[in-house]
Order: sequence, then structure tokens, then C-alpha cells
Amino acid sequence: MQREHEAAELSGALLRLSQALTSAGEMDDVLGQTMAGIPTMLNCSDVGIWIRDPKSLAFRLVTHGGFESALASRMDDHEVPAEVASQFVLSMTDPFVLPKDVVSTVPEEYRLLDDHREVLVAPMRWEPEGLGAIVVFAADADASFSPRDLLFARGIADITSLALGNAGRFVELENAYVSTVEVLANALEAKDEYTGGHARALAEMSLAVGAEMGIEGERLKRLELGALFHDIGKIGVPSEVIRKPGPLTPRERREMNRHPEIGEQILAPVPFLQAIRPIVRACHERWDGKGYPDGLVGEAIPLEARIIFVCDAFHSMTTNRPYRAALPEKEAVRRLKLSAGTQFDPDVVSIFARIHAAGGIHYTHAGH
Repeated sequence: MQREHEAAELSGALLRLSQALTSAGEMDDVLGQTMAGIPTMLNCSDVGIWIRDPKSLAFRLVTHGGFESALASRMDDHEVPAEVASQFVLSMTDPFVLPKDVVSTVPEEYRLLDDHREVLVAPMRWEPEGLGAIVVFAADADASFSPRDLLFARGIADITSLALGNAGRFVELENAYVSTVEVLANALEAKDEYTGGHARALAEMSLAVGAEMGIEGERLKRLELGALFHDIGKIGVPSEVIRKPGPLTPRERREMNRHPEIGEQILAPVPFLQAIRPIVRACHERWDGKGYPDGLVGEAIPLEARIIFVCDAFHSMTTNRPYRAALPEKEAVRRLKLSAGTQFDPDVVSIFARIHAAGGIHYTHAGH
């Protein structure tokens, strides 16, 4: 009965971890979920996860938990050279325990702790050539790891390895799709000379403004993708409308103004780009509510779209067009300021102008 209870406990705990990892799309998410689950399954104090660098073959500490704060601050990017790590990981496939006397033989500069405790090492391997290890320190000098701990460790390592492999494929899929859409965006150059190089220049400017406004991490990545894809909907606009050198008729203007909606529809089938859709849709909304397609007002417009809108206007004004020559950059900034509070978010314009004055806006002028 006790053995059956332990088996059920093991299965349930690993199932919960597996369910958590299914929603983790990137390596950092996978490792974060694993780190959170380990203390609930193993009798331990400190935990570190190491990943082998594919070039140097050294093992780098990529995440850790439980260590004293003074030590933890010195542990980021801690590395163990391949020749040292190979003695303990490369020849192993199953979890194993390093006794206290073996731990003491690890060169001092690569040891995380000076005390002598058992260390459980659970190797991880995933396709194509991923290699890492979960390293768990016993709770104290008198504690030891049990066969049950080894079973848990194996399950944790196997599930995490699978999730890391899936995360790698997910990133590859993301990159492949982004590359495909960038190819489509570049194809717009055949319809509109202005579009050539515009998306990348706009992304660089938007990132500079976004970072200054405190956007970071995944949200900064969404801002970049939103800028890259903001005009993708022009693929669905007739070439004669896009290339027309003079003012558009009301009908042609309605055709052109559909491109944010078309762009959102292009991104709709792709799961990892769902967060980009409202940005692409709102990139021509005005601060005063007179934009399109939805007439959003003020802060109802996503901040990313407000940033892209300002950068887009600046790039448009400073680029040669069929119907006018490019404006000087100072004049373009002056016009942005004049329209702050009506067409544009005044905070975004203020920060853009400050970055520009400091020389922080760099891009290649298309059409010059």
C-alpha cells in the first residue's frame, strides 16, 4: 500500500509539472516552471540548472534558487569548463548522487558552496544537441537523497528535457514565420518604393522609444514585431492605389485605410502572434479619436501602436515620396510637436524628440 501511495504521489506531482510546462513556449519559461516544481518534490535546499554552451561546451548556470542572497548575486552566468564538467555529466544519462567526499574534489573556483553536502545531479538531453543538468543540494550536511528522490529527479529531468526540445522547435517555428512575413513585407517594395527598408527602420526607432518609456522583455519584442508587421496589410491593397503619385479619391482612401484590418487578418492564424494583432490594427489610430479603423481615443490605443504611429510619421516625413521631397529631420520633429495631443500621444512625441535631440535615432533614409 505504501509503495502504491508513493507511485501515485510521484505520478501526480510529475503530471502537474508536465501540465505547467505545456504552456511554456520558451526556454526561460520552461526552466522557471521546473525551478518552481523541484522544491515541492525533492527534499533539498539549493537548486541550480546548468545548460551546456553549444560553442565552448562549458556549462553555464542559467537559473538558481534557494541560495543566500550574497552568494546568489555572484552566481549569474557562473561557468564550469567542459573538461571539468565532463567528469560529472557527459558520461551519465540517469540521475546520480555525488557523495560529500566527491563534491569536495571539485576545484574550489567552480564550487558554488564551501560546505559539504550531497549533491543530486539529473542530466538533461534534448534534440538536436541540447545538454544540461539539474543540480540539487541536500537540505543539510546530515541529509541524504533517497531512491524516491532519484525517481522524482529522473521524471523532472525527462519532462524538462522534452519541454526544452519543444521550446527550441517553437523558437525555430517563430523565426521561420517571422522570416516569411518579412519576405512578404519586403515584397511590398515592388508595389511601393517607400516601403523598402521602412519596416526595419521603423522597428529600430520604435525600440529606442519603447526602451526609454520602460518597455522591456517580451513586451519590447512585441513592439518590434508590431513595427515590422504594421504595414503587412498593404499586400491586400491594389497596386495602383499604393503607387498613385497624387491625392487619393475617397474610394481609394477607403481601400488604403483597410490595410490595418487586412494586416490583423494575416496574423490571425498564427498562435504566437496573437498579442501583435491589436498593435497592427491600431497603428493608424489618432490620440484624438479621429484615426482608423476603430476611432480609438487616447490610452485606449495600445502604447506600442502609439509609439509606432509617431515613428512611422517621422520616417514618412523624412523620406522622399512620389508627390513630395523629404523634409529635414528638425522640421519633421517640429511637426510632430505641433500635432502632439491631437494626432499623437504627447508623451511619446516628447520622448521621441528628446532621443532625437540626443542623437539616439539612427536609420537609413529610404529613397535618398
